[in-house]
Amino acid sequence: MATKAVTQPVKTLEAIRKQFESLHISLDPNYVLRKADEQLVNPKEESDPTTKPEDMLFKAMTLFEFDNGALLTMSVSESYKTFGIDLMKKFQLEYECATPSEKATAALAAVSYIRTLDTQRRITNYLEIGKFTDIGVRYLEMLSKDLDRANRHYLTAIQTLKMLRMPALQVSIRTDTAIIGQNQIVQNNEPK
Repeated sequence: MATKAVTQPVKTLEAIRKQFESLHISLDPNYVLRKADEQLVNPKEESDPTTKPEDMLFKAMTLFEFDNGALLTMSVSESYKTFGIDLMKKFQLEYECATPSEKATAALAAVSYIRTLDTQRRITNYLEIGKFTDIGVRYLEMLSKDLDRANRHYLTAIQTLKMLRMPALQVSIRTDTAIIGQNQIVQNNEPK
């Protein structure tokens, strides 16, 4: 008895594209939101799942970082976490942050300010000991540089937030000769 070979129909490139468009990775924001919603509706555990970074609820919370500060809390020590979220939100209010880049800059300013506080605390703690060794002096030197760097990052973020709030400067000059700024750029518009 002879068997017939079954041939598969040849897929078009468009059919293959549609098949791959339906695939997703486990970190896709839409997939994470769906899985987190399922987890909220049907919780498997009695414990608080939002505290584990690998959990879908935590991953879903990170999609709303500028509202809840979940990722910000992972970058600062325990004593500064609540303060950091509050400071980020206050910066967002103060500078009327509406876009993601403005909100990210507010978060950066908050983290930089916390780094400034934390580094200053470390310097103060070491100075209160009162015993200075060569290694300790190098430690203070490293902390001093880190303090300067954190302070510059904070000031730069705040200046950026201020600049984002400034209205755009529009200048229109209609003259034959114009002197602009300190370097006196001269432009002659004489007919040739």
